[in-house]
Amino acid sequence: MTAQPNRKKLARQAMTERARARRYAMQAVYQHLLVGDDFASIAAQVKVREAERDYDGFFFSDIIEGIAEYGDNFDTQLTPFLNRPLAQLDIVEHAILLVAAYELNHGGTPPKVAINEAIILAKKFGGDDSYKFVNGVLDNLQQSLVNNANAQPSPSQPHAS
Repeated sequence: MTAQPNRKKLARQAMTERARARRYAMQAVYQHLLVGDDFASIAAQVKVREAERDYDGFFFSDIIEGIAEYGDNFDTQLTPFLNRPLAQLDIVEHAILLVAAYELNHGGTPPKVAINEAIILAKKFGGDDSYKFVNGVLDNLQQSLVNNANAQPSPSQPHAS
């Protein structure tokens, strides 16, 4: 009789691989913001550097490609919830917020998970109180996204003329 894989262990491994991909994506965005390297070359560097590590490469690529394409839109979404101009934002915090904004907009990650993972990154890589700032900004962004989604007329509803 063959043993079935432990589902909890597999789920935990998948979460770890996604968390690692998220961290690599945050570091790639940080590098882009700091020195201006293009995302494609940064992603290639990460793939070479982390070739021996288990991480969700598809998730990593998805985040990087999404931020490369929509990063300015995410900055626009985040700006109303910042307590300082975007240009004065700590680069680590900015990178974390962009990764989380991508996840909140993309819909592939439950909002609570995306925000919690961003808080974990802020605790690990940010300043002493970065996690509080990141939490507040992302909570406000998530609420704004929910409110905007609720305000959109559904396709079956007639548009006001």
